[in-house]
Amino acid sequence: MLNEIKKSYISFFSGMKNDLKIWEIFHYLLFFFVIPSLLIVIFYFPENIKNIFFVLDTSNFKFTALILNHYTHSQSEHLFTNLVLYIISVFLIFLFENSKKRLFYSSIIFLFIVPIITSLITIYFFNITKLSLNMQGFSAIASAFFAYALYCLIGYVFIDLVYYTPDYKNMDKKRKILYFVLVLLLSVTLGLIMQINLNFSLFQTVENSIVNGISHYGGFIIGFGVPVLIEIIYGVKFNIIHLTVILSIIMGSIIYISYLNNIVQILLI
Repeated sequence: MLNEIKKSYISFFSGMKNDLKIWEIFHYLLFFFVIPSLLIVIFYFPENIKNIFFVLDTSNFKFTALILNHYTHSQSEHLFTNLVLYIISVFLIFLFENSKKRLFYSSIIFLFIVPIITSLITIYFFNITKLSLNMQGFSAIASAFFAYALYCLIGYVFIDLVYYTPDYKNMDKKRKILYFVLVLLLSVTLGLIMQINLNFSLFQTVENSIVNGISHYGGFIIGFGVPVLIEIIYGVKFNIIHLTVILSIIMGSIIYISYLNNIVQILLI
């Protein structure tokens, strides 16, 4: 087993090189040039145009703003932070992903469905609290790509150790111990990831602006769960990575919903 692990990690870096080779110029242009350029162009639109058509007012919103607000920024620091997170995430995806199909479907969901879902949840939440928010920023989409990148990295690290581990019943004692340690390590890793995500998904005030935690958390959770769903749909055998990711999403969501409920209870007292 130890020799198998050694061989697995010797091929680790060579595998990354092979993953980079599967991407075509089109992929690099789209993800590293077209999408960032779109965000920069919209950033320089006149503020009155952005406020009318792009920025989402949760108390009086336009349907087009459900999506467009996620591509809009009014502060350069906000734009820069989201671009850096997005570009790092896409680089990691290109480094560790080996399925064009999974990237295609995930990207469609992240770029078009994530904005709608997180916008609607935010509108619902602020209507319950009887407050309003002017919502804008690429955070939900960037968070989704970041979660996807983490999923690719986790799958890449654990693929030989978890996906191809022999059936538990057929393992000898040493293999069972090692398998248990690896599953424990995977679980702890996912637990830490979810905890960090929860900390970054709290509502905070930064320079007189409210950080929309729902966008951060919603984007991340969808970005983490969509690759699992796509794999299962396309026939990848359900495995321990799928199970631990799903359990971490469920537990994290229970905690975050409780956090939102506490906010509602405090505001309505």
